[in-house]
Amino acid sequence: MVSTASSSKLISIRALLLSILMVTGTLFVSSAMADDTDGDGTDDSVDDCPVAAGNSTLDRTGCPDRDGDGTSDLNDPWVMSTGGYQEDAYQSSSDDFLMVRFNFDASQYVTAENSGWGGSGTSNIRIWDTVTRSNLRTIQVSEASADVDWSPDGQYVAVLII
Repeated sequence: MVSTASSSKLISIRALLLSILMVTGTLFVSSAMADDTDGDGTDDSVDDCPVAAGNSTLDRTGCPDRDGDGTSDLNDPWVMSTGGYQEDAYQSSSDDFLMVRFNFDASQYVTAENSGWGGSGTSNIRIWDTVTRSNLRTIQVSEASADVDWSPDGQYVAVLII
């Protein structure tokens, strides 16, 4: 009978020790494992953007990089979230651009500028070289314009006048 009682006590101690081991193991393992809040595969401890999934590696680690070149969108001069240019702003004339549209291969862009107040006056439609920002052609329209766009093949420009 004594051996049964000591055996039962030993089993209880083993069960208690196993329970303590499981609880402490769970606590320590989960705290030792790195978190990845945004699920991009980069641990939060080294992720420069822990709540925005991304794969940038050059300037910042784990930040959004839409074009996949390694530079995060915030610092990449070639993504639209930064305006697509290295400069903050560039205005080549004293008139306000009403509309700016790139052609199919982005080698040229067309701008519509209204002169006058309240939609009255004339419009200048200008075609620009994207790289040099030189004015290739200017067309003056006798009425104010509302929109401008390229034909799909880039051969023509359409102007919507008010």
